[in-house]
Amino acid sequence: MTTYMFGITLASSGISIACTRVVSEEMAFANGFGIRKSSKKCIKLSLIIGTLAAIAFCFSADFITKVCFHSKVSNVIVYLISIALPIISISSSITRIFSSCKKSL
Repeated sequence: MTTYMFGITLASSGISIACTRVVSEEMAFANGFGIRKSSKKCIKLSLIIGTLAAIAFCFSADFITKVCFHSKVSNVIVYLISIALPIISISSSITRIFSSCKKSL
């Protein structure tokens, strides 16, 4: 569980706050096109960061299973965790976009 939480933190650490700030600024100026554009950029950025975190987990799967799990489980667990990281990162970004729209209305 701690490895999974570390992966989630790595994949979505700062993107949620950045999305909230950028979308709220665009809403303050009532710029509909800017809201869509910044939302798309935030989602693309979160996809890139989540994918990079997943790649990092895939490449370090042997190290994680040996050091963190003490070789009691196979590498498949780490690979499954890495599949979820881009999805979690995107969902964090989308959640913050919707919450910033709701709070500023």
